[in-house]
Amino acid sequence: MIRYVPVYEPCLRTWPCADAQIVAWLTPFANRMKSLPAGWTVPIAALFVLSFPPLFGQEIICLLVGVVWGLGAGFGIVMAGTLIGDLANFYAFRYCLRGRAVKFEESSANYASLTHIVREGGFFLIVVIRLSAVPG
Repeated sequence: MIRYVPVYEPCLRTWPCADAQIVAWLTPFANRMKSLPAGWTVPIAALFVLSFPPLFGQEIICLLVGVVWGLGAGFGIVMAGTLIGDLANFYAFRYCLRGRAVKFEESSANYASLTHIVREGGFFLIVVIRLSAVPG
């Protein structure tokens, strides 16, 4: 049974308001971006940059793209930006940043356990982790 804690209530009440305020504040910028000839490349580039190392902020960009471009085109833009960014991140850490990843694996028990699970589970497990609703 989940116990109700009144301390968290103000945070839970303001969360949707803060999200709506951020979208309302950024929508004029996104509309100007849509009016550019190749404006759809701006969110793709932003999603690409946010893929290294994985930074926060992708949700806001995805939400803005959906608000401005709609479901069909917005899904394509978000899919392209996420796929290109994740592939670049994968190949960068696989070939260029291998030594840094090994050092981080040796110093962090959480990262070491994650890499062990991914090595044992293979590509299917990577897809399941990526599609998971649990933030990581």
